[in-house]
Amino acid sequence: MDATISKTMMTPTSAVDAGNSPPAPKPPPLVNLAFNPFSTRFLASTATGLHVFSCFNSFHKIISRDVVDAEVSSNNNGGWKVVMADIYNETFAAVVFRRPKDNNNSNGKTEFTDKICFWVVPNGRIYPMGKDLPFDVVTGIRLTGEHMVVAGEERTALYEIPHHGSPPKKVKVVETAANPLGLAAVAQSASPFVMVSPHKMKGVLQIHRLGLAEEHVCVRAHCSAVAAFALSDDGRLLATAGKKGTLVRIFNTSDGKLLQELRRGVDRADIYSIVFSTDSKWLAVSSNKGTVHVFHTNIELESSSKESNQDATEAPAAKAANQGYVSYMKGYFFPKYFKPQKSLAQFHLPEGKIYLVVFGTRPNTILIIGMDGRFYRCQFDPIEPGDMRQLEYRNFLYM
Repeated sequence: MDATISKTMMTPTSAVDAGNSPPAPKPPPLVNLAFNPFSTRFLASTATGLHVFSCFNSFHKIISRDVVDAEVSSNNNGGWKVVMADIYNETFAAVVFRRPKDNNNSNGKTEFTDKICFWVVPNGRIYPMGKDLPFDVVTGIRLTGEHMVVAGEERTALYEIPHHGSPPKKVKVVETAANPLGLAAVAQSASPFVMVSPHKMKGVLQIHRLGLAEEHVCVRAHCSAVAAFALSDDGRLLATAGKKGTLVRIFNTSDGKLLQELRRGVDRADIYSIVFSTDSKWLAVSSNKGTVHVFHTNIELESSSKESNQDATEAPAAKAANQGYVSYMKGYFFPKYFKPQKSLAQFHLPEGKIYLVVFGTRPNTILIIGMDGRFYRCQFDPIEPGDMRQLEYRNFLYM
């Protein structure tokens, strides 16, 4: 980002709508929002349209694409609607379409079937994935580099995407608990590749490190069901939040060890997003309570190469991965000596709205997008605690 300031920039410490323009026609409601892994773009989806925005140097719409039902269906079966999507870079996105099954009966319950299509953004081409999914309904999707993770009702599938235009290759399918939130995480630049998904046991997450030899580590993250989690870019740290939403815990993915506890608040909350900064020094959390929190992560890990050399002799969780999870989770279950750390910076938003947060490319900045069409760019002081400064506000629904 450059040093210029938008005309819409303001400096209060809480969210304020800008502009007195005449009312525009009400846009269709959003069904999904997704940032790309680099925090330079995001994709806003309606049931019939895809809209890509740049949030890098300047905020602007890049492209809008109306989805024609005939493009999705290879036969006469129509009724496909967008339910979610994810974008990787300026050229490639994955879109999940859904329609009712043909054999729905009069039992009062409508069943659905989903399909994944890839969108080549520059030329507008949309083409089907060309592979059958191991489940009917998709609950979550993540794109990262040459991989795609798809979460279903009780399974999570990892695919390799060799190059644009080629059919993806199924790499792994993991059994999970019921996963209506579509929880899944993959590391952007990890070596070995790291994937996290819910375990069948409540409050437990399974970490898969896929390299020359696969390692499988389970972490008992919370007593309640897990509501959100995120990996650091290098795949070495895992942040989690439970259904209660008051605490965020950070674990080492190589051995499942609890490293830090963070205090979001004392009231129950629905956590909407958790994200690490690129250097893993900061963690941001958004929830239905209307406050975005930024925490400092006081964690120092050994270099990746040294950690890798020690894995064979010093990672009890990895060594026990094939012996069941209970034995090696016990030692890492919420040590009493941890004192939860409070957030360094906060930004206040309307309560009850869904907002996603990521760290910006400029130091000490965050980007926020909401299902109500709001976009914010904010800055926090890395030393002094307090409210963040709002740098920019837009409502992208009317752009």
